[in-house]
Amino acid sequence: KVTAFLWTEAGGMRSLAEPAVPYTETNANGVNARNEVVGYGTTVTKARRALLWSANGEVIEIGSLAGDSESMALGINDRGYVVGASGSALGARRAFRWSRAAGMQDLGVLPGMEWSMARAIGNNGHVVGSSGLNGGEVERAFVWTEAHGMRDLGALPISEGKQSGAFGVNSLGKAV
Repeated sequence: KVTAFLWTEAGGMRSLAEPAVPYTETNANGVNARNEVVGYGTTVTKARRALLWSANGEVIEIGSLAGDSESMALGINDRGYVVGASGSALGARRAFRWSRAAGMQDLGVLPGMEWSMARAIGNNGHVVGSSGLNGGEVERAFVWTEAHGMRDLGALPISEGKQSGAFGVNSLGKAV
């Protein structure tokens, strides 16, 4: 069985608490300075559910956007904001940002695109990820901010302007 874990220099590798709902596997994708971990659990029907493991061992299923049946948490910042993707078994995904105070927020898609996925969030609140067309022929990196919403970061000429993705962002807003 695949089980999410947290490794620290002092404590080594330890399994994260099992959620109350039984999952066939759990996966961890991000951790912050407060040892809060995000990821997802897979149900017996193969649906994914976004999870947050708090530092005190509490497991929170953070839900999905209205009308969606699946979600994955991919990143968390030191303020406890979580980002990821919510969608259906048919694959229509939308990037989200979640907090305990505000709940889940749909970040939208880039103009002309069909899906989006948020992969990381900086401590300044900048969110990065990808937005694209089903089929994979076009995927573009984005940055999302409260002030400006979702903005296309472009693509390098080597990809003929069609392919890019952002996977990390720092507190200065620099994305990779």
